[in-house]
Amino acid sequence: SVEEMEMMIATSPQYNWDKFKGQNELVMDLLSGSSLTAFNMFDGYPINILRPDLHGPAHNDCLHTCLPRDNIYSFITLHLLRLWSE
Repeated sequence: SVEEMEMMIATSPQYNWDKFKGQNELVMDLLSGSSLTAFNMFDGYPINILRPDLHGPAHNDCLHTCLPRDNIYSFITLHLLRLWSE
């Protein structure tokens, strides 16, 4: 669960994972209060926080999703485009 992963990363200062939730909330708040209306927001924090294991030891930051190994954002984008086109 997201809560379990947050507890796990709170005990590991590696890669500053513990700061991502606050940074994510800051950006979401800024964008939500923006006067821009021509965009939709998707909060990727819950997906990313569940996958700190995605990269092997040769990579520097294991929390960010990279293609081609995990293509979740392409699937979500395609799904949303299909919904909006109906």
